Amino acid sequence: MRWGGEYFIEFFVDGVNTRNVTLNEFSALPIVNEQDRAGPLLVDALKSLGFENVSVRVEGFNPWTGEKPAVTLNWSEVSERNNKIMLHITPRSTAKLMALNYSRLDDMTEWVHHVQKVEVNTTKT
Repeated sequence: MRWGGEYFIEFFVDGVNTRNVTLNEFSALPIVNEQDRAGPLLVDALKSLGFENVSVRVEGFNPWTGEKPAVTLNWSEVSERNNKIMLHITPRSTAKLMALNYSRLDDMTEWVHHVQKVEVNTTKT
């Protein structure tokens, strides 16, 4: 989402909007840079905000169709660094959830473009 020209992602924790995070807040994190894709791993982004052992639902927005693509991931999927689930920072300064080595998110038809919302679920199921 954009506010005053700056792109941000809404973070909800157990259904409550707790904060909006700009991409600049992730700039100090290690960046994965492979296959013309660059950005922080989702696990590092979550840990930088104080989240571990959570499940997440990441929702985007397709401005051409109006659809809101989403994917839900558990902590074992997110925390496995070899999956390389990342927030790719696009040339337009938006975030795209994708993976470089994980079959659920390694094809562009599965990516979550224009990430707008991350719902963090701290409840163990």
